[in-house]
Amino acid sequence: MPRGDNLKANPRPGPGRPKGSKNKATLAAKEWAELLVEDEQHKQAFIAKWRSLKLPPHLLVYIYQLAKGKPVTPIEHSGEVSFNGAQERVKSALDRIVQDEAGEARKATR
Repeated sequence: MPRGDNLKANPRPGPGRPKGSKNKATLAAKEWAELLVEDEQHKQAFIAKWRSLKLPPHLLVYIYQLAKGKPVTPIEHSGEVSFNGAQERVKSALDRIVQDEAGEARKATR
């Protein structure tokens, strides 16, 4: 198997699915979910079974998320962020680490 710089010499891709592509089962499930959500007859039958508790309660939500994607939840931040001297504490901790390492290096050279 080509490694490192050899990849440029061998332009053929390796075996397997290309990076980022979905597998056949995922695509089939998405198509089925889209059919279930968009076809009125299938949707009504599915909802009737769901209401009669023959299907798990979370399944309806999962089917809609599979067909249409998960909804985006915006996060808003209001207020100020205060680190209360965190920068100074980090700097002093780093200074102590550097001093400890310098002391260790001096002991090792003796």
